[in-house]
Amino acid sequence: MGIGVGLAVMAGMLRFLYSWSLKPFAIVLVLLLLSVSVWAVFEPNMRSLTGVAWDCGGITTGPVTVPLVLALGIGICRVVGSAGSGTAGFGVVTLASLFPILTVMMLGIPFLHSVPKPMAEAEFMAARERAEIVRMFETPEQMTGYVLQNASPSSQLIYFGGDTAKMISCLQSLVCDDIKCARVMGADPGMLRKWALEKGTSIQQAAVFGSVSLVPDTDIKKAELDPRTFGKTVISNTKAACQAIIPLCLFLIFMLIFVLRERLNRYDEVLTGIVFALIGLGLFNIGIEFGLANLGKQVGGLLPSTFKAIPVQDEAKRIQGFDTALVQTAIKPDGERERFFYTKEHGVYIPLLFDNDKYDPDKHQYLYVPQRGPIAGREGGPAGIVILLLFALIMGYGATLAEPALNALGLTVEELSVGTFKKRLLMQSVAIGVGIGIAFGLVKIVYDVPIIYLLIPPYIAALVLTIFSTEEFVNIGWDSAGVTTGPVTVPLVLALGLGVGIQMNVVEGFGILAMASVWPILSVLLVGIVIRWRRRMMVKRIIGKQKEEAAV
Repeated sequence: MGIGVGLAVMAGMLRFLYSWSLKPFAIVLVLLLLSVSVWAVFEPNMRSLTGVAWDCGGITTGPVTVPLVLALGIGICRVVGSAGSGTAGFGVVTLASLFPILTVMMLGIPFLHSVPKPMAEAEFMAARERAEIVRMFETPEQMTGYVLQNASPSSQLIYFGGDTAKMISCLQSLVCDDIKCARVMGADPGMLRKWALEKGTSIQQAAVFGSVSLVPDTDIKKAELDPRTFGKTVISNTKAACQAIIPLCLFLIFMLIFVLRERLNRYDEVLTGIVFALIGLGLFNIGIEFGLANLGKQVGGLLPSTFKAIPVQDEAKRIQGFDTALVQTAIKPDGERERFFYTKEHGVYIPLLFDNDKYDPDKHQYLYVPQRGPIAGREGGPAGIVILLLFALIMGYGATLAEPALNALGLTVEELSVGTFKKRLLMQSVAIGVGIGIAFGLVKIVYDVPIIYLLIPPYIAALVLTIFSTEEFVNIGWDSAGVTTGPVTVPLVLALGLGVGIQMNVVEGFGILAMASVWPILSVLLVGIVIRWRRRMMVKRIIGKQKEEAAV
């Protein structure tokens, strides 16, 4: 992604210097990317990478990149004097959104023949595939951690060769060796116990805690709490803010002083601004991680309840003293049998399906995971889907209006277009486009539609509108796509998509950002065509009025 943005800025600077149009860049790059994406549909190892790559194009342009790149482009255009209009300095944001898609897709090509094709989970865990699959991980210990945290209990046993004693011995070694545990389960020292409480079987819990009697009866939500999480998050986000801003500022200062041979004007204001940017970006990232990302994940995990019944893991409870003699059997009209039991909540008897995997015979406990939905209409009905898509549209609209990069773009556009293209009009049209795009992104996840089917129509329409639009609106429209997915939208939308994807049992929940990037192009280009039409009508009225006055 970094290489892609670097190539984009280099191409953008050349475009400014030689007054090249943005249209050929956009048309060639989009057609190339769509061609590669169509090929990826028929290549199993590239299929899932497509959504990730197109989403990467949406997250490369944020509050650090956009103002800097816009200022560079506009400054070069003003100095060389080759720009036909004030908005000719735009376009780098567009290239910075398209080039990373291509570089990420190219990154997957060398791995095509070095990793196995997609396969069933049980086959993935089998020993005969181990030599090829281990290449997907940095270390064998990392693969073991992935298996324990993501695979089903039966697949975990397959991974250990069907030997329960071998699996228990591995878990016991992790308890005794903190260094090995960190290599397998991650840096969080409490992750092993947390995993055992939330996902481990009774045998695995006994191996981690010493015996069944020592396993704490801790509520699942309480087990997720770690007092050290906040401190680690503050440190990691502070480091990320420094890595994002300090090297870039040092590079710019170096270029200014040692290459361009100029002094740093108003250095006190510049240094103060850099310090404020560091503090602000660090605090902003912390707030996003604790706030919007968690909120988006929780909402995304519950959204499918509008049209289907979903398990609510956060409300899981352990029923003590469970007796299997209470379990009854029901028969369906097709002859299929189901086991169920009754529980009493708030004075009401509720029938629940019995899942043998959630019953712990050693502790006589049953893990009850409540189900919620469908909220509107019947299972899989259109009413629930409509509510889901309306929510996505409204959320995308509101999140986009809060993007600082879009606000910066709107101010610049209004200034350079001398008020012709108002900031409010630009932001509204972009926000509506993002809302529509996120709704289509959820359609992709809910119905598991290949992303290429949703990308080709809007991008072809955008290319057609590009051909018939003026350079001014092409620059603004395509740059709008890059600034729509910033630090407010990205964490929220990604968490939303992954949450819905988990509930819908899809392989990956990517692709929403890609859809949120293309629809604003359409909306802005359409608004530009309307503005041009109004201009022509206004000019015709003025000319007609002048002719009438001359005739009189």
